[in-house]
Amino acid sequence: FCSLKTWGKDGLLRTKTIIPHSGELSLNLRTTNHTVVRVQILDGDTGEPLPGYTWEEAIPLSGDHLFAKARWQEHPDLSALVGKPVRIEVLLCEAELFAIRVPCQLYIGTEPTETL
Repeated sequence: FCSLKTWGKDGLLRTKTIIPHSGELSLNLRTTNHTVVRVQILDGDTGEPLPGYTWEEAIPLSGDHLFAKARWQEHPDLSALVGKPVRIEVLLCEAELFAIRVPCQLYIGTEPTETL
């Protein structure tokens, strides 16, 4: 059993570059009563935040969830990014992250690799 946990300071997790196969993105997480987790999506090649998927546009997640859906103000999921190389960033403060679930393929350089 494993998790990433932050207390008192912000924590940031950035994934390797992936290629989503569907719009589904969920997190297994737990926050304190007064904190939230936010998800931002980056361009897989440049590492720049994608418009519509930034911290400011992210719908905050809080509580104890097995499958909390990551959403943004203008995007209910990752459907618009299927087949494109992206990175996922998760910002935590006083929270635990147990899993990030997204059907995807790893992306190294210009070539997709194994399916996850």
